Amino acid sequence: VLQKHLACLKGGADLKTKEAVQKLGYTGPYARYRLVYEAVCKKLDQMRNMRAHGVDPLKDGPRPRAARGSSDMRTWLAAAFKQLPNCTGTLEAAGRVLQRHPEIGPKLDKRPDPRCAHTPMWQSNLHRKVASWPEFVKTGRKKDRWNVLRYDETRR
Repeated sequence: VLQKHLACLKGGADLKTKEAVQKLGYTGPYARYRLVYEAVCKKLDQMRNMRAHGVDPLKDGPRPRAARGSSDMRTWLAAAFKQLPNCTGTLEAAGRVLQRHPEIGPKLDKRPDPRCAHTPMWQSNLHRKVASWPEFVKTGRKKDRWNVLRYDETRR
């Protein structure tokens, strides 16, 4: 709903938060409309991040989500690590393997992550989920700024 209201305002995602709140009709002390201000701030950030991904948030709107069960990131990541030397590498290297794969690459959720301006959704989800999968073990080493992981099939 908030996105529709912002779309009606001249300037849209280019507005500053305070301007947008005032144009929506909220004036006076900040304490009165703090929740609205925070919601507008969050929504404008998401819209700016979508624009950073090359998506027009006012025209394109949200992209459709993949159907549940249509992807198994854990299995895909295991297959990617098996292609790396000694089943060891960084998530960045495994991500490149996934993107190049002819069947997996098109299925990756390339929608922009609203929390991060330059990261697609599949990559953010992968970074969050991999810590809960015991078969991907941190080796204690780092390559550039990435942790080096080892895939251990026996721990699954």
